[in-house]
Amino acid sequence: MPVQERERLAFYTDLFDPKSVYSFPEEFVGFLRDHERDFDAQQFLSMVTKYMDTTPVEDLQMETICAIASMYADIYDVSGVPFDENPFLSGEEKPSSESKTAPDAEEVLLDLDRDVPRPRDVQPGYPDVVLEVSDDNSLEQLVYCSIVELRRANYRKAADQLAREIRQSLREEPTALQILRIIMSYVDVEVALEGD
Repeated sequence: MPVQERERLAFYTDLFDPKSVYSFPEEFVGFLRDHERDFDAQQFLSMVTKYMDTTPVEDLQMETICAIASMYADIYDVSGVPFDENPFLSGEEKPSSESKTAPDAEEVLLDLDRDVPRPRDVQPGYPDVVLEVSDDNSLEQLVYCSIVELRRANYRKAADQLAREIRQSLREEPTALQILRIIMSYVDVEVALEGD
């Protein structure tokens, strides 16, 4: 009996949108199930869950999650942002000769500490969710990690709301401090001291 090859699926997503990035595994599982690929969905979810559970939040790579997903479908990014310019995909910080470089999260926090008066008027809505920021963390990573941590702490609605707020603020080209203030209104952000 000849083996019938299944059609290769195509999954379209916006990998420059924080909400799409953090909810990618869930949306991809739903996509597979919608195409009656329940077994594939179960395998994908098992591999991604293992990866996310055994990897520190700051080391999670969207590229790895997409690579796992590509075993089951072709993944298409509709954002139009080149891979090496997308902070969610490019992984390691890239050397850039451009003048418009994104400040790292620690630098922004230290700027906040130098601010007078110190902006402690922003209190986290979910103080039990604590993010430790160190050097080499970009502001984009901080956005992603704060959304992921809210979701891990079962604050799914808050994670969605934070992603929406960040997306809306990006329309007005906010400063790094404005983005950080939004994040700090949800989670407790701390600078990790060297040696910790």
